[in-house]
Amino acid sequence: SIVSSNWWFVAHLTDLLDHCQVFQSHSLYFGFNLREFLLLGYASGLFSHHSLWQLGVDYFDYCPKLGRVYLELHMERIPLSTERKALKALRICEHRQMTEQVRSICKTMAMQSLRNRRLGSALSWSIRAKDAAFATLISDGYLKDYCERGNFSDIDLIDNLGSAMLLSDRLTFL
Repeated sequence: SIVSSNWWFVAHLTDLLDHCQVFQSHSLYFGFNLREFLLLGYASGLFSHHSLWQLGVDYFDYCPKLGRVYLELHMERIPLSTERKALKALRICEHRQMTEQVRSICKTMAMQSLRNRRLGSALSWSIRAKDAAFATLISDGYLKDYCERGNFSDIDLIDNLGSAMLLSDRLTFL
């Protein structure tokens, strides 16, 4: 476990010695130096902990060669157990212009919402992902619901779609 290991000490001591120019950072055979290798290892370990993953983001930011690549890979694998966690991950990705990860998070949350029969939330997430096909599928769900009940369940959301309704012809129809 990252919390009980000496990764913290090794990563920070190497980083400190590198900044003081006391430590001659060795290049490793796969293209980056020992300092970055240790920081990447420590940050990856932080991502495996349910409450420390956000700290790992900052450590990846200090790895100039592979930090972004590692961050992108780790962000795609975060278990999005709550909307709050998804919004945190989304903010991190948007701040770093990680558009593919933003879309992935939004699509994942849209699917979770649809599985939980929360059409309004699913539609919001699919619009945020700019996923026209999924928005069309959800719109079909709204139309089916309307045919069965005679009214829309999330009329406020539908009324306030604005320009987002142009994402799908079915949204425009609603």
